[in-house]
Amino acid sequence: MDNNFANLIADTEHWQNCKPPLSPNQEEVRLYKELIGDNSPVCLLGMTKELIHLCDLAVDLKPINIKKPTLQCDWNNLEGSFGAIIGDGVLNLTGLQFIEKALKISKKFICRTFTYKQPGMKYATIFPTEFPGSKVVIQTQ
Repeated sequence: MDNNFANLIADTEHWQNCKPPLSPNQEEVRLYKELIGDNSPVCLLGMTKELIHLCDLAVDLKPINIKKPTLQCDWNNLEGSFGAIIGDGVLNLTGLQFIEKALKISKKFICRTFTYKQPGMKYATIFPTEFPGSKVVIQTQ
């Protein structure tokens, strides 16, 4: 495991203290809910506090204590069957190839993605600007 990845996992405080635009604002949370629709169960990749209430299961390498079922797991090793997989900035960490993995185990993959490095970002290294195969792309913030 490289040092940057180890730091990413251990930096729970960073992830829980992110504010918009590094975390979803109220309008974006509303969009997540609308896009999820009635596709359940919902799996959240990571522990984004603004999205926890939308999920049935949260998956992270270092889960925090929340009032939802959690699974300690690398997202790439996630198994199961979900109505929707959601995440915030997931593709900025994994790259676009993760979409194929997510859609093998879910009906929908919904993710807010940054197209350039924002002030305060510590770990994002991938900034896609095109999303081939996406049915919906919504620009916010």
